Amino acid sequence: MRISLFVLTIFLASCGGGGGGGGGGGGSTTSTTPTSSTWISSVSTAQVDVYETTEYNAQWGLNTINAAEAYALLVANSKTVAGSGVKIGIIDTGVQTTHVEIASNYTSSGSYDYVNGDSNPSDDNYHGTHVASTAAGVKDNSGMHGVAYNATIIAEKVLDSSGSGWNSDIADGISGAVTAGAKVINLSIGGSSDGGSYLKTALTTAKNSDVLSVAATGNYGASQPDYPAYYASDSSLTGYVLAVGALAYDGSIASYSNYCGDAKSYCLVAPGSSIYAAIPTDSYLTINGTSMATPHVAGAAAVLRGAWTFLTAPQVSQILLSTANSDFAGYSETIYGQGILDLYAAVQAQGQNTLGYGTSVVSSSGYDVATSSISSSTIFGDAFASNVAPQLSSAIFYDDYGRDYKAFLGNKIITNRGHAYDASSLMFNNTSYKTVPLNLGSRAQMRFNVADYKNPEAPNELGLKYATLDRSQDPQRINAGNGFSFTKNSSEILPNSKFGFAFNFDEISAQQNFANSGFILQSAFAANPYQSFLNQSSSGLQNSRKFNQAFFDQSFLQKKMALRFSYQESRDATTKQNQLLDFGLTFKSLSFSFGNLTEFQNNILNSKNLGAFESPGNTKTSYFKISLKEKLFKDLQLLANFSEGVSKINGNERGIFREFSDIRSRSFSVALLWQNFGVNYFEPMRVYRGKVKFDIPIARDDAGNLYRYQGMASLAPQGRERDLEVFYFHDLNDSSQIKFSFLTQRQAANIKGAPTNLLAMIGYKKMW
Repeated sequence: MRISLFVLTIFLASCGGGGGGGGGGGGSTTSTTPTSSTWISSVSTAQVDVYETTEYNAQWGLNTINAAEAYALLVANSKTVAGSGVKIGIIDTGVQTTHVEIASNYTSSGSYDYVNGDSNPSDDNYHGTHVASTAAGVKDNSGMHGVAYNATIIAEKVLDSSGSGWNSDIADGISGAVTAGAKVINLSIGGSSDGGSYLKTALTTAKNSDVLSVAATGNYGASQPDYPAYYASDSSLTGYVLAVGALAYDGSIASYSNYCGDAKSYCLVAPGSSIYAAIPTDSYLTINGTSMATPHVAGAAAVLRGAWTFLTAPQVSQILLSTANSDFAGYSETIYGQGILDLYAAVQAQGQNTLGYGTSVVSSSGYDVATSSISSSTIFGDAFASNVAPQLSSAIFYDDYGRDYKAFLGNKIITNRGHAYDASSLMFNNTSYKTVPLNLGSRAQMRFNVADYKNPEAPNELGLKYATLDRSQDPQRINAGNGFSFTKNSSEILPNSKFGFAFNFDEISAQQNFANSGFILQSAFAANPYQSFLNQSSSGLQNSRKFNQAFFDQSFLQKKMALRFSYQESRDATTKQNQLLDFGLTFKSLSFSFGNLTEFQNNILNSKNLGAFESPGNTKTSYFKISLKEKLFKDLQLLANFSEGVSKINGNERGIFREFSDIRSRSFSVALLWQNFGVNYFEPMRVYRGKVKFDIPIARDDAGNLYRYQGMASLAPQGRERDLEVFYFHDLNDSSQIKFSFLTQRQAANIKGAPTNLLAMIGYKKMW
């Protein structure tokens, strides 16, 4: 039985004009923009622009299947871009082996002329050269280039100068391409029947060698594909044969294209009308036909097999089918199959983005990178971004097909840059507070706090009761929410004692008020810096936590000495986040406290580590704090504060962070006050010692083995925040005061290179 090639009409020829003339001719057919696939971009415009050359734009099909985006994404992942190392068998009228679009990619090894019985598959028609260049035409800055422009072309000439041939020759051509090492076979040919099962036998041979065959549906506007494309519906060849229909320039099915019909589950469509490509005698031609659509899909398959050499033919076909675009008006599965070829979607990871923790690629053995992140607190400053992220740059994840991609773990690290001091928190305070006391006898009091936004239509983060450099440690901050507290002097039970509890109130026991002593003092001296974790959201990942506290104070030696016990915890909407036990001793001007902080739910020194970064179990921090408030001379007062903690963090034998050394953190502040003048210096809490051992997958081989890299990284930030303030206040009379303040904040949030924040401020206070 004879079989015909699929070509409909020649619109435009540009003979002998070289690349420039051909490109211009192909681009002049219409100005209508074809329908394109929808996808979420993960490459930049600049990355894509590199590939959208004049040569690229000469063939509208490349743009329609989003080839430039696909190339850019593969480059970003250090993958073979355009089918390098993959052989495509072109079963057709042969090729012009010397054509500039063919020569560099053509191999004579395995190529054959079954019509004339020799090893020179010269194209005496034009069809085979056009198809071959569409699939794998050379990228050389002239004319046009194919989808898989680095693939190797094996030419099996099975059709004569009129475009006709015998099924037996076609079968031999398929088998010859398989023997020559082709991984993809392009069959832009067809007929109404197999005529003796020659083609099925040959396609089965290809299947047995894991070769994907891509065949044209036909050019008769019929409801079913012709052979061999119809074999895409054959259960014995499932996943090894793809049928391809033609897309018109306006994005609809071409009027001449046969439908996917019974092969709909293994059929898709690609640009087939007005396709500009090479023909013999070093020319170019713009042609219509399902023959032109088919090499787009064959080239796409070669791109996938070049980038991930371990993919099987059924996997490649499934990827192309599952990522085809079917989201357009008029879509019908029996017409379009699974939709329009989208190469960019096909090279993107499908399913779960697994960061494997073992030594082999198993889809269930790892963390999903999409749900993995670090939200780093200012205590770690730039440590995760500057010390850890660069060492994780080679990490890979794999998708449901085992395809490996760069994980770009540095992009999963959110560095909290804290709050640069902003006077608008004083000038434009949007939060109003009302505290309602309720006395229960002479020794007990209940206080209710009601906080609300003055303008509920525009809530903002500046709704603080007091200004402060380090808001995470402001003891006078009341959360922007309602709460209450209860305190009782219980001298009748135990002399000089006091106890109480609170909900959503800050540290109600043993507070000191430095409100008139400069802005830094509000943060640096009164509060326990570890207690601040309890009423903070973890680096902005969640709403403010609900803070609960119970305390007991006992004074001795005529109240010159006091002991204090405090239990505090915080919760988000559903679960406990932190728990703190604090013991304190105060004697005259010296105060000493120590305690233990337990952080739950992957909170690590107020950072939040999720997914592959998580650490099982709880983080436990033991700390102490020494505070001094001493009068040096008659009018000169010294205030000093030092806090230090040691945190024990569990490693994760399946995650990125396998082992932590003890993490040491500290804060320091000192101030000199002379009458109405003061100088404050403050270094907020910062990790100064500690390391983490990490383990990441960095490569996989074709057998599915994962190769890993281990190393150590410091968790001490490169930056060190230092705040210095000079202030002066003066009482104008009994009811009014004026204050002058100037402060600097260097390397804010412990980030090296952070801009220096400066604030000069004049304030006036009037009491009525």
